[in-house]
Amino acid sequence: MSEKDNDPIIDEGLSNLYKLIDEYYWVVLVNNDKNSLSDITENLEEDCKQLQGPFISFTTNLKAAQNLLNLPYKIAARNGPALPTIAPLSDLDKLNPEKLKQYREALIEQTKFILAQYDKALSDKKSELKFLMYQACILIWSALENFCKDVFIQSLNQRPELYTRLQNNPRIRDSLSIPQASWQRLLEEHNYDLNEKLGYIVANNKDFSSPKLLQEVFHCIFEGFPEDKALIDYFKDGSLWLLGQRRNLIVHRCGIVDQEYINKTNDNQQKIGNSLVLRTLDIEQSMGIVRQCGIGFYANARHCWPRPENPKF
Repeated sequence: MSEKDNDPIIDEGLSNLYKLIDEYYWVVLVNNDKNSLSDITENLEEDCKQLQGPFISFTTNLKAAQNLLNLPYKIAARNGPALPTIAPLSDLDKLNPEKLKQYREALIEQTKFILAQYDKALSDKKSELKFLMYQACILIWSALENFCKDVFIQSLNQRPELYTRLQNNPRIRDSLSIPQASWQRLLEEHNYDLNEKLGYIVANNKDFSSPKLLQEVFHCIFEGFPEDKALIDYFKDGSLWLLGQRRNLIVHRCGIVDQEYINKTNDNQQKIGNSLVLRTLDIEQSMGIVRQCGIGFYANARHCWPRPENPKF
């Protein structure tokens, strides 16, 4: 028996249905919780209270994107025919090979039936579904962008001397500087006490939507700390850069592909003048890299900020 015969997921009918829906919408067949952040959120208050709220918001925003994508399927399931069900088995490894094969084949048939019903219900709504994909893309990037801004604010609140490091970097100085004439007013507004306030002051009305700016800013802030290289590697990951550029294209050009987008991304799957096409893999890659990047930002902040047991930081 070949490897293909042994793999219950490789089924021509199932594969064809997946591809059919994938042509116009995200396919709900993947495990979105494989990189769960729940372990971190459970211990945030003890480990880093300043980032407890921002990190919970980050995970909530990612969940919102997933829920948005799931919504058409939930509506279709509610309005469609009764779907076949197969009782879950907790001890699959204890089944003999023949029973296990039968169970897996039944699961495939059930999934094929469900996908066929979804395609029947959704295929005439391709335009609306495209914009749901766009909104999910925006939500995923916004989750990262907002968390980055929160980490930036708290980093400067905890270590105000980092402001000098930022100002000494010519590539980001203009984006995050405070005009000299504004300092007197800011000092008076805060009663000459900027303790744990500098981050809020610097970040006020600043735009953190640029992937390039985020890479520059956080490399500058976290340079020399143990997790810095991993974080920069995330930013160098093509899927994160692509997500940021797609977000910009959707927000500023309603998803209509232009030459600037092609030049920045080398996304040769798209055609200039056409609407941006997103696939299941695009969404999954975006979700995955944003989760990992969020963890990286959290880990860097905890190395960067003061801790009682590590006072030199």
